[in-house]
Amino acid sequence: MLLCLQGGYNTASWMPPASIDSQTSEAGPFPRIFPKGDRMAKITIAFSSILILLGLASYFGASAANPSVTALIPTAFGVALLGCGLAALRPSWRKHAMHAAVSISLLGALAASGRGLSSLAKLAADGDVNTAALAAILLMAVICWGLVAMCIASFIAARRRQAADSNGS
Repeated sequence: MLLCLQGGYNTASWMPPASIDSQTSEAGPFPRIFPKGDRMAKITIAFSSILILLGLASYFGASAANPSVTALIPTAFGVALLGCGLAALRPSWRKHAMHAAVSISLLGALAASGRGLSSLAKLAADGDVNTAALAAILLMAVICWGLVAMCIASFIAARRRQAADSNGS
């Protein structure tokens, strides 16, 4: 570890486990914790977990005796994204799974944004809106838009890497 901190990273004296990419990161001589292609799959799993928890909290945290099943919509999107994230951990499925994940996330973002904006307009007009449901809808929109943005940035970076690799060969 001392060799790594001093910049003398020697793979012969410190061999990382097979799951750790031994290439250095852009920030310095430290090894990457996850392989390059694995990061977006794990980020998708994290975002899906947040959506699942949001839906469950919205449903079970509702003050009504009979909470609406629509409070579980973030959970449904989260479960679908979780499936995509888990599938993307397999290198042969990664490209297709991540494209499916960004498509599902875009649908969730558009649906939540539309519903959130209509609820905000209703709130501004007469104020008769369930604010907890509105908060959950807006959180789902922010989470889904965040995942869409990260996936697009990842796709652009992958395309640039491919172009650089083909030009360098």
